[in-house]
Amino acid sequence: MSRGSLADFLFGIGKDYVPLSWKHRLHLCIGAARGLHYLHTGAKHTVIHRHINSSNILLDEEWCCKLSDFGLSKLGPRSMSKALIRMDTRPAGTIGYVDPEYALYGELTEKSDVFSFGVVLFEVVFGKKAFNRTSFWNEKHMLELATESLWKGTIYHDIDPYLKGRIAPECLNKYLEIASSCVHRKGNERPAMGEVEVTLELALELQERADSKMESINPCLYELELFCGFVRNFSGLDSFLDYEFSYHNSFNFKDSDSNNSNHNTL
Repeated sequence: MSRGSLADFLFGIGKDYVPLSWKHRLHLCIGAARGLHYLHTGAKHTVIHRHINSSNILLDEEWCCKLSDFGLSKLGPRSMSKALIRMDTRPAGTIGYVDPEYALYGELTEKSDVFSFGVVLFEVVFGKKAFNRTSFWNEKHMLELATESLWKGTIYHDIDPYLKGRIAPECLNKYLEIASSCVHRKGNERPAMGEVEVTLELALELQERADSKMESINPCLYELELFCGFVRNFSGLDSFLDYEFSYHNSFNFKDSDSNNSNHNTL
């Protein structure tokens, strides 16, 4: 795609890198959610992408999102919520994005895609990669950072520095609610992609409403004081508090990024 991937603009890859505004990021998340929602419900058969990550969300010249790399996709019956696909082979995907239930038990549903998309949502707001390994013994998962940040109440300090002062508290809260629910440890507790899409649209509406009230203020920035006491219970992240995020030691699956990819797009 002409503009590259979402990852390119989140992590400063490429010579044309320009940080994306918060509302622009929300628009892209909504577009990607809409595409994934269509895969799950809009076709004759449910399509489980199985390889959702920020590198596989491509952007065209008009900034429209296209889901790519369908090499790992699986077809299922019309309703996947009741019919699990039991995988005979090791789960595949990109380290940091793979649904723990799928990785540990080989149980694949559309909620596995929802988990991966939730990780992307956290990447979008933190501006950090899902999984960072600086050495064999030093590895860090995005959800560890998110959980620690939310429980300590340091979310304002830990988000992408470019976004500080530019996100309305009510918008951020709604965004984190849906992102957290997407990564719930139990797949049946995660929302469907239709709900994710609608909630992200609501978050955008909250941001635009707050921005309109701030137009008379110069500079139009949301101050740190507005986030004081910004500590919420997010059930999805809460479910991981006693869970060990060691993909290297606990999850036995193939990292598909090391293989050739099939870059079909939707």
